[in-house]
Amino acid sequence: MQNSIIRRGVPSKKISIIYNWCEEASLIGQKSLNSELIVKQMDGKFNITFAGNMGIAQSLDTVLEAAEYLQQDYPEIQFNFIGGGIDKNRLQKIASDRSLRNVVFFPRLDPIEIGPILEYSDVLLVHLKRNALFRITIPSKIQAYLCVGKPIRAALEGDAANLVLEAKAGIVCSPENSKERAKSTVRFYEMTENERLEMGRNGQRFYYTELSMIKAIEKFERVFTEVVHGN
Repeated sequence: MQNSIIRRGVPSKKISIIYNWCEEASLIGQKSLNSELIVKQMDGKFNITFAGNMGIAQSLDTVLEAAEYLQQDYPEIQFNFIGGGIDKNRLQKIASDRSLRNVVFFPRLDPIEIGPILEYSDVLLVHLKRNALFRITIPSKIQAYLCVGKPIRAALEGDAANLVLEAKAGIVCSPENSKERAKSTVRFYEMTENERLEMGRNGQRFYYTELSMIKAIEKFERVFTEVVHGN
């Protein structure tokens, strides 16, 4: 958005970027019966988890295609979809029609219930279809995933992808290439646990130094002070 505004003639010195933050307290993790039941179904698997809205914009068909590629050779890998959305029923039907045993759908949870599930996951998935608008869109789950300190598999382009790369918090791949998505999943699976932990720590460190609510407040204060004093 900054670059777009500059191209329209606004001086760059008049623009400050302050990122959205996530509901940090809700991600600390409050166990509930719902979250414990989900974690039980994740036990013993290498868990790739998508949490949030399942709509047309997320273009999750290719995730199911990647799951189909991996089902036979990597039965330990499980794709978890948690949430609701207008595309969920269609995605569930595709998974059923293709007999995808490595794909599990769970109902939408309250935000305070999702923390333990993200913590139990090995990799967190964020996904958007290829679209010029989405190149300047940062899904809110990016901040949440960074905050909980888990590796991210980002299948998208633009600003959100750049954040994941800058944070050294995961792997970015093409949003509409299921084979590439399958390969990136295998890369995560074949990493050592320490390598995945380091990615997660990188992301969490980046979140608290660049994206947290405290950092945003500091930036707001700095901008307001500069305006008031005419700097």
